[in-house]
Amino acid sequence: MTPTLLKKIAFLLGDWNVTMEVKPDPEGEWVKSAATSRFETVLGDAAIRQTFEGSMMGQRFLGLGYFCFSRMTGKWQHSWIDNLAALISYYEGDFIEDKLVLTGVEKGPETSSFQVRLTWHSIGESAFGWLLETSPDEQSWWPVMKMDYTRAIPVA
Repeated sequence: MTPTLLKKIAFLLGDWNVTMEVKPDPEGEWVKSAATSRFETVLGDAAIRQTFEGSMMGQRFLGLGYFCFSRMTGKWQHSWIDNLAALISYYEGDFIEDKLVLTGVEKGPETSSFQVRLTWHSIGESAFGWLLETSPDEQSWWPVMKMDYTRAIPVA
C-alpha cells in the first residue's frame, strides 16, 4: 500500500471506545452495549488489522478484521470474522464523498443470501460513525447495527 493510500484510512489507526447498537428485528428497539477496538498497520503497512472486544445481546463479542487497498481492483477490501457468526465476511468498495462504503453478500440459512453495506461516516480525528445495513434487493436497506467510535485517551 502506498503511503498516500494508507492516509485515506489512517483515521482508523489507534485505540477506540465504541458504543454499539443492534436492532435484530426491524420493528424492535435498538439494544445498546459497549466495546473497545484497536486498528494497527500490519504487513509492512500493506494492511490494517482491527481487533474488537465487547458484548452483543448479552454475549461476549470478539472480532477480527483486515483492510487493504487492492491494486488489482482499485477498491478497498475488508474481511471480518467474529465469534458469534463464526464465518468470514468479505466486503469491497470505495470512498463516496466523505464516506467509506463497502458492500458484500452474506450467506444465510440453506441457500438464502442478502446484501450487506458497511459505511464509515462522520470521520474526524477523535470520532467516527459506522453503520451496517442489509438488503434483499439493493433497493431498500435496513439498518441492523450502528457504532459510534471515540478515540481512547492513553493512560499515562
